[in-house]
Amino acid sequence: MTIAQAAGATDSSAGLKDELKSAQWFAQSATRSAFAEILIARAARSARSLNVRSLFPLGVPLGAVVAFGLVLVSAVWFSPRTVLPLP
Repeated sequence: MTIAQAAGATDSSAGLKDELKSAQWFAQSATRSAFAEILIARAARSARSLNVRSLFPLGVPLGAVVAFGLVLVSAVWFSPRTVLPLP
């Protein structure tokens, strides 16, 4: 994923109406205007206030949980059993 794609995805998730994507484009531009500087500063403020975990929650797929459970059950089931002598 490129920086522009990440900015676009964040804009969409946060409802920023291409604010970050535009600021990224102006930041990569060879010439800078006063407008571009203001836009970049505003986007930086917006980016600092974002909660990335709520915008892009990381989840564990159900298949991974089931597979882990099967591995755990198999490890316990087939583990060597040690019988301790009674005192």
